[in-house]
Amino acid sequence: MAGEGEVLVTDNEGIVQAVIPVAEAGEGVETYAGLLCPGFVNCHCHLELSHLKGVLPEGAGLVDFLLGVIRRRGEGQGAVIRQAIADAEEEMLAGGIVAVAYMH
Repeated sequence: MAGEGEVLVTDNEGIVQAVIPVAEAGEGVETYAGLLCPGFVNCHCHLELSHLKGVLPEGAGLVDFLLGVIRRRGEGQGAVIRQAIADAEEEMLAGGIVAVAYMH
């Protein structure tokens, strides 16, 4: 492996087991272009409003947005809302978010 640095060692599930010097890594080291960073935490989101994604117009301003949320937050059936929440969770996971703050 060209260059100096360290190698991230993971198990078969991708869980980090160690970070070791390149010289100790041995054979089978895979190299990827990019950046390695920890998972992100979404400190403020409203998953319960996920079913409104794409329903409210963008760029209308805060007041119109809030009025739209108030008017339309009860729209949709339970299954539709639950699916929108699940889809939003999957989108966050795909984007590197590993935890979500929740207040009830």
